[in-house]
Amino acid sequence: MRTLLCGLFPVVMAFIACASKTEGENSMLIKFKKTSFYFGESVPVEIDYWNRGPDKITIANPAKSFEIYMHVLDSTTLEDLNYTMGRIEVTVMDKAGDQYAKSVPPQEVIAIAPDSFTSFSTDPNERLYLHPGNFICYLTEGEKESNRVSISVKYQRESVVPLIQIARDSSMIYGRREWAADWLKKIYPGFQLDLPYDEDTPEVKKEKEKQITVKVAEFLSWWQENKDSPKLDTLLLQAETKF
Repeated sequence: MRTLLCGLFPVVMAFIACASKTEGENSMLIKFKKTSFYFGESVPVEIDYWNRGPDKITIANPAKSFEIYMHVLDSTTLEDLNYTMGRIEVTVMDKAGDQYAKSVPPQEVIAIAPDSFTSFSTDPNERLYLHPGNFICYLTEGEKESNRVSISVKYQRESVVPLIQIARDSSMIYGRREWAADWLKKIYPGFQLDLPYDEDTPEVKKEKEKQITVKVAEFLSWWQENKDSPKLDTLLLQAETKF
């Protein structure tokens, strides 16, 4: 694994491109088991990467490619949320000095037989922290583009359980816990969490987690009293509207 030490970069995915020319007549197909999701749940996408040509091809593994982008286009704002299949691991070395270590995984090569495909999956919600709304999903690889699928994400009662699980999970990264807590705060303003930072001492982290446990208990008590109330429908709709 290759590791680079450098300063903070504005767009993680923009700094690297693993060059590998795609041979043959390749195409991509994305598939969803459903197209309507409640906010906070997984949004699994299955991807078939086809070799439509008459010959076997040997290419960089599409499942880990930095050239294949998943696009999640907001139908209302037209904001193009996107990420590459490949992931760059980032480790904070010196936050005060703005120093980070970026680890680029080694390239893998796979073979695809003629008129055959390789399959892999991805989860836009896990990668992008989606918000409620309507989206158009598709893949690109250079000039090539997959089929497009429209999906909807709604803030519903079912959203609360996965969001509270993320917010309370100390193994989750700060950004994802903050995302979940912020959306719960929209329906219960008292849900103010002082989340621990990576650089906090073990003692500070422990104390913060204790306070989070108290806040979660308060929220769950409120939730039990209000989860079947018509008032909750109004709060959920307002949370979507205010976004």
